[in-house]
Amino acid sequence: MEIEGYPGLVFHGPLTATLLFDLLLEQNPGCWVSSYQFRAVSPLFDTAAFTLMGKRANSGIELWAVNPAGRLAMTAQAELL
Repeated sequence: MEIEGYPGLVFHGPLTATLLFDLLLEQNPGCWVSSYQFRAVSPLFDTAAFTLMGKRANSGIELWAVNPAGRLAMTAQAELL
């Protein structure tokens, strides 16, 4: 925090990806996922809540996480069978 000037501890990126995947499964019970990709865009911190969102896309599901200011933190794409 002191060196990089962050407001808190950085939230674990792969955990964010797992939470996005859980959202996918929760909103699409019984679905089969053939592929899943994610990309961190900016950090999330332990000091603030964040939001997970998703929507259907042409070939699957698009997911993303945003910080409290609405800034994109992670994107993910899932292909469904």
